[in-house]
Amino acid sequence: MSQVNHERKFAQPVVAGDTRKERMRLEPQVLLKHPHGITMQWWNVAENYLVIATYQPTANGKYALTNVAGPWSGVEKPVESSPETWKPCIVPGFDQERAFALDRADLVLTALNASYGGPQVLKSLFDGPIMGFTELAEN
Repeated sequence: MSQVNHERKFAQPVVAGDTRKERMRLEPQVLLKHPHGITMQWWNVAENYLVIATYQPTANGKYALTNVAGPWSGVEKPVESSPETWKPCIVPGFDQERAFALDRADLVLTALNASYGGPQVLKSLFDGPIMGFTELAEN
């Protein structure tokens, strides 16, 4: 297998800028269409965590971005034994990761809702396995 074919066959990590530990390397893991919506995942190899974006179908047949989570996602627990006091919070120190994930999730949302050319744009935006999209099936 040539080097070019090898690089195209396997997902390549995205280097998305300086973070707390030098450079963030996010490897695309999967873009998966399933009965409940769409899930997109990247894995940070160096720090061993996932970044996940989820999308849900809307009544008009389009998709809505419903969640983007990663190491910045946290919960403040004023009273540990009282879940009703818990509040979501953003953990500081992951600004680059969060900016990258939000940017990429927004671009994928645009491709998902595109009237023309969306599947080809998805392929160019996500360099990992794309599963469950019949419109991307190769003939």
